[in-house]
Amino acid sequence: MPRRPPANLTRYDHNYFHGWVVEFKRAGEIHVEYLKDDGGRRAARRRAIAWRDRVLATLSPPRRFHRRSSTSTTGVVGVIHSRTHTRKGTPVEYYCATWTTEDGRPHQRKFSVLKYGLRRAFAMARDVRATVIAEMLQPRKLGRSTPSPRWA
Repeated sequence: MPRRPPANLTRYDHNYFHGWVVEFKRAGEIHVEYLKDDGGRRAARRRAIAWRDRVLATLSPPRRFHRRSSTSTTGVVGVIHSRTHTRKGTPVEYYCATWTTEDGRPHQRKFSVLKYGLRRAFAMARDVRATVIAEMLQPRKLGRSTPSPRWA
């Protein structure tokens, strides 16, 4: 099995450039360095590792969490307000509750604003998501079968 290159180090062979690329991000700033194979491939790799170590020593350690962008303007995690169009072009407005089950499968339930009204559709989406999350957080009883969440 081939050896894996060190972290943040990638081999790059394309057109007229043959060498190593060192790339990492700290505090929203991207640091990139391209090091050509001048003097050989192994020498370039050693220079790339030295550059990476030298720059990383001057920067703060990486954060253990990542910021996630949110498309939700409702103020409730997992509940979004959406406006789309049908194939005929009719506008459709709804609130959508989304969640991921323990096995990693995504699920969603949509509530029409036309059918339920703006406030009721939002309340229904919020309540469904809260119910499903509460059911998933319940401790499982040991037994042969485990019941699936009501809304999955």
